[in-house]
Amino acid sequence: MFRAEEREDHLVAVNEAPAEQGGRAIEVASLQGDSVPVRVSRPGTYRVESARGRRGEIAVAEVPADQPVEGPWRVTFPKNLGAPDEIVMETLADWTGHTDPGVRYFSGTARYHTRFMLPEALAAAGSPVILDLGVAKEVAEVTVNGRKAGVLWQAPAQLDLSGFVQAGENQLEISVTNLWNNRLVGALQDPSQAAITRTNLKDRFTAASPLLPSGLLGPVTLRFPVAATIPLESPSGTDVAAPPAPDRPKD
Repeated sequence: MFRAEEREDHLVAVNEAPAEQGGRAIEVASLQGDSVPVRVSRPGTYRVESARGRRGEIAVAEVPADQPVEGPWRVTFPKNLGAPDEIVMETLADWTGHTDPGVRYFSGTARYHTRFMLPEALAAAGSPVILDLGVAKEVAEVTVNGRKAGVLWQAPAQLDLSGFVQAGENQLEISVTNLWNNRLVGALQDPSQAAITRTNLKDRFTAASPLLPSGLLGPVTLRFPVAATIPLESPSGTDVAAPPAPDRPKD
């Protein structure tokens, strides 16, 4: 038999903004003593509650507006993989919808290049600058001003760039790698392209196999959440005692 030990208090409820407003509006760190550090992406009132019934609330009146990262995007492809050396996309789109078959059936890593301007007030040291890629198929590596900022492979495709950006112009490069399916299907449709791929998995595909969405689909957005701290109190305004341990069984 083991005596039940007291568990540390932890959060059990965090209110969320309605989904139609653009997804999650608050990011919550772990409970720290009598407060909860948070980052808020939209104005509003936010509430949290812990397992011991402690509650907290904070009202955020103003949050900097999101900044879309728009085109044109210069997209470069590696040589000898069937795609052109470079294309320009005014808006982000799935490779499989491109008119050039070298892009439509491309498999590998392509690099998206663009730039964005950042006001000095939003580039201040310690201020969060969150890059949201929207949808990227399948893996994306982000480089800002020549420095690698991180790799993303699952939703939400977000990365904090606060240690990489600067006031004024910033260079952004996003390397996106997709799967091999599309190139294999393209080779089956056009035998002259077969030399690009060498694999023993071709029997799993036909010329009619569906193509998989590929590339950077976006939308790409910069967000500037506000850091805040939510103090915790019990419903009565006093600390809540830890639940007593159960009685030990009698011999």
